[in-house]
Amino acid sequence: MNKENKIISIVVPVYNEEEVIEIFIEELFKVLQKIKYSYEVIIVDDGSHDKTTEKIKNLRKRYSAIKFLSFSRNFGHQCALFAGIKHASGSAIVMMDGDLQHPPSLIINLLEEWKSGAKVVQTIRRDVNIPILKKITSKLFYFLLNIFSETKFIASSPDFRLIDREVANELLKFKENDVFLRGLIPWLGYKSTYVYFEPQGRFAGKSKYSIFKMIKFSVSGITSFSTLPLKIAIFVGIIIAILSFALGIQSLYIRIFTDQAVQGWTSLMIGVFFIGGLLMIFLGVLGEYIGNIYLQAKDRPRYIIVEHLGFEKNEEINE
Repeated sequence: MNKENKIISIVVPVYNEEEVIEIFIEELFKVLQKIKYSYEVIIVDDGSHDKTTEKIKNLRKRYSAIKFLSFSRNFGHQCALFAGIKHASGSAIVMMDGDLQHPPSLIINLLEEWKSGAKVVQTIRRDVNIPILKKITSKLFYFLLNIFSETKFIASSPDFRLIDREVANELLKFKENDVFLRGLIPWLGYKSTYVYFEPQGRFAGKSKYSIFKMIKFSVSGITSFSTLPLKIAIFVGIIIAILSFALGIQSLYIRIFTDQAVQGWTSLMIGVFFIGGLLMIFLGVLGEYIGNIYLQAKDRPRYIIVEHLGFEKNEEINE
């Protein structure tokens, strides 16, 4: 098959995927051999501490299109994707996970939509074969995002997508350390289309997203694209202040103009704890935003690359 002059880049972040990486690469290249474009596969090892790195290096002996970036430690899935995008040379870039839950066969559909003119081709996951807890947390995640953010998010849209080189170039201009690609890419506003798929169960291993990581990811998404939580805090604070003032006037009236003893210990304690709890929540929200400013002001690199293979010698490999 004659290959078109355009190059397609496949960016795959991995973290402790020694049990599945070989099967994934085999399935991926079966699909890539069918497309009419030249291609490169950039695997970004996000600080794995199993045999993932060793297996990727062995796979490079069989598949010359594989390029490899290795982080000094685990910097996170979003940073790994961003690193892959930065070092991709393709006219289009496909992002996908390496655990086979993102089926490689769908790449052909993504390329067809791209050829038809779409600048962003986002996959939408049909929530079948998904654990009930993940279904609930996923729906809650997108529900909250759409409430708090001006950017509208499509539910069940994972980091499995194709973006055009034009989109990638604009994306790389962002300097923020707290990368949230599910928000940044829709925010750019390019013409998008959608492809649906049904995920399969994990071939091996277990999900690297713990409940804590999912909560952190959700908070990052909300605070990256909305100041509405701060506005809500102000609004609720004003209401509580008005109610507290009214209650103070009532208490003063009873004290001056009546001889009724004000018992109210229980209601007083409930009010104190209620207002105290709200204050702690709002201080936490404010702290999250201030923390983001603090980290951004440090201007530390998003990641540190300690090893790279398959790139040209004169190609700059850094943050």
